[in-house]
Amino acid sequence: MKSFLATFEQSAKEFAKVRTLAVTGIFIALNVILGFFSISVTSYLKIGFSFIALASIGMLYGPVVGLAAGALCDVIGFIVKPSGPFLIIFTLIAMLSGFIYGLFLYKKEGKKLVVSAIIAKVCVTLICNIFLNTLALVHYGFIPPDITSKAILTRVIKNLVELPIGCVMLIIVLLFVNQAYKRAFNKNTI
Repeated sequence: MKSFLATFEQSAKEFAKVRTLAVTGIFIALNVILGFFSISVTSYLKIGFSFIALASIGMLYGPVVGLAAGALCDVIGFIVKPSGPFLIIFTLIAMLSGFIYGLFLYKKEGKKLVVSAIIAKVCVTLICNIFLNTLALVHYGFIPPDITSKAILTRVIKNLVELPIGCVMLIIVLLFVNQAYKRAFNKNTI
């Protein structure tokens, strides 16, 4: 329990570092840019890649920074490319995603990073994408009542099909980001 709480304390202390703010800002910008390249399968389904930038922030700086970055990614992404009304529920879900990535990925390397990346991506997919986002879309009427069950089933299938692809992309990118970060800042570990 002590090391669990220490993770939050260490992550919160990351905010005091200029490097954290600069690198997080770069990844937030990358998140917004990657948001432009999402692939629309149907009017209800998009395949996106921006989660990779948020997961990288979580890996480098932990759950507290990941939580804050999730909020900034959502708000800045909405300002740059609005796709409907601004609803705070989607910002909260993005914050939870950043928190989950930070919780599982912070200070992980090698095989632990690979396993943690899979667990984090599964959690974000199930909790945030399938459950919370779908619930919010139905609640706010973005999924019409006459096709709710079909749309929900389609979202579940889409997310489950996308999950292994997302896991592979996430592992490859996180291993690369980890190595690049160490080289750039001449550190043995993050």
